[in-house]
Amino acid sequence: LPRLFDHKPFSLALSCLPSTHRCRSRNRQTSSSHPNERYPNAPLMENEVLINPKIIKKSKTKEKGWEGCLSIPGLSKKVERPWEITLEFYDKDFNFQTKDYRGATARMIQHEYDHTEGILYLDYLKPLTRKLMESKLKEIVNGRIKVNYPMKFIRF
Repeated sequence: LPRLFDHKPFSLALSCLPSTHRCRSRNRQTSSSHPNERYPNAPLMENEVLINPKIIKKSKTKEKGWEGCLSIPGLSKKVERPWEITLEFYDKDFNFQTKDYRGATARMIQHEYDHTEGILYLDYLKPLTRKLMESKLKEIVNGRIKVNYPMKFIRF
């Protein structure tokens, strides 16, 4: 893991690691962690590594916000999520932490956390919305999409 943190900043759920070694890192230089054209209200964030995170509390207050995903390029939809969460995790020095996150930061953490649980933001959408996205999703699954980052398409 240490070499991983030396690379360009990223916001990614490392689901390829065994479930006992889940890890996530956020950085203000990623497209969704500083204000930009697509997300003008995105917060500024310092590097933060979250190892074996566990959401232990979710607020009853929810908020709808736009979400997209590198795994599903070219698509984004509004998703309702808790506005505030409490997270337990180990930091990059393996110190146990408990922290509260709110707003866009809480949304990003929940989005990445879901990846480690095998959940995509699409799973929160209404069936009709998913049905309307079906043709675009088939294009992605079949590799008929151009992106400016590496993607591997698995044929079944």
